[in-house]
Amino acid sequence: MKDDGPMREGDEPKKSRREAILWLLGVGIVSAGAGIPLLKELQEYLGNPPQALTKIATTTSTEAYMTNMTNTTPTGTKTITQTTTTSSNDASQIIAQALANHQTKIHLPAGQYSVSAQILITKPNVEIYGDNSSSTVLRLNDNVLLDMFSFKSANNFYVHDLQIDGNRQNQPYTPPTPHYEEPVNISGIDAWNSSNGLIENCFIHDCRTFGILYSKCTACQIRKNYIQNCDANGITVDNASGGSGCTVNGNTIDGASDVGITGSDAVDYTVRNNVIKNIIMNSSPFEQNTNLGLCCEARAAGCKNCTYQDNIISNILVGAYIGNVQGLKFNENIINAITYTHNNYTPYPVPFAINVDKTTSDVDIEDNIIENLPHKMQTPIVQLLSPSGIFKNNLIFANGGRIPIYVPNSGWKLIGNKIM
Repeated sequence: MKDDGPMREGDEPKKSRREAILWLLGVGIVSAGAGIPLLKELQEYLGNPPQALTKIATTTSTEAYMTNMTNTTPTGTKTITQTTTTSSNDASQIIAQALANHQTKIHLPAGQYSVSAQILITKPNVEIYGDNSSSTVLRLNDNVLLDMFSFKSANNFYVHDLQIDGNRQNQPYTPPTPHYEEPVNISGIDAWNSSNGLIENCFIHDCRTFGILYSKCTACQIRKNYIQNCDANGITVDNASGGSGCTVNGNTIDGASDVGITGSDAVDYTVRNNVIKNIIMNSSPFEQNTNLGLCCEARAAGCKNCTYQDNIISNILVGAYIGNVQGLKFNENIINAITYTHNNYTPYPVPFAINVDKTTSDVDIEDNIIENLPHKMQTPIVQLLSPSGIFKNNLIFANGGRIPIYVPNSGWKLIGNKIM
């Protein structure tokens, strides 16, 4: 993936990008046509996953001590270079040895690596990286049943340019009852109670639960990754136990069963410029298969002050679910290709483009495009159940849908929306 430089605090997405996507979809800025399919021209923009190489890895690793790592690019004022050679291609052993030797910058050259155990990092300022996400390939061994990478209280972590294969078909797991009583952890990368971390330019695929999970993290970023075919969610950020200010920017989520990108009790959370597609796998380890593109939800205090902007969501059952939220801006997103997935999950058995639940306040939904819907939908295309909110300047290609917008409460402000 090409690196266009760090996304800094306060940056706005380029307007030319939105205009280009609108043009490709055949909508146009000033004119609108009938409902339209997702065009082949989008394929180049949506991206294709990198291809793995089969070269056997060399095992030289280099480290540099970092004394000033920011939340975009690590820098340092003191560098110590050391080379470690091992005959193993087991990345968990290579990284464990490097950490034992007090290395903090660990390079895995191009090649195929096995991962026989969880790679646990509990110290700050650790950088782990490969040559690129096509050539440095890490595959989780059968029956490991743990996250491949786990960062615990590891501030300023930095992971980039790796391919992470979660080997999901060989990580058997039966969920407890109820399903969230003992959460399963078989993700690609899991970070807990850490700040100023960054994961970028990685190809993460076939994880049994999540591609990336942040829990109790502060000011961490997930940027420019391709995350494919994870059995639960592509990306999850959970602030139920603390943390805030995480950002998910410029990623592609291609294939999941439950949610493409979710914020669970997320605080000051930004989801921007992402592509979410094909959330229809129906192989969830939680046996839910909710098939949601974007989700802003809660199991504790609720989401607060979140922004979901300029994302493209396609081939899903529900474009966006918003529940138990106190403050959300959902603006300039494109929801395309709602599909019936027959997931048999009782809360979401039927399609919606946007579903705002009752336990929600201060939601601002503006300048979104909803198109390529099933013909003559009988359920609401947009359902706004909370007491109040703003639904403004949205464009809906209803395709004969019976209820374009369902609003049972008079507190909502509906302004300038177009139903085609």
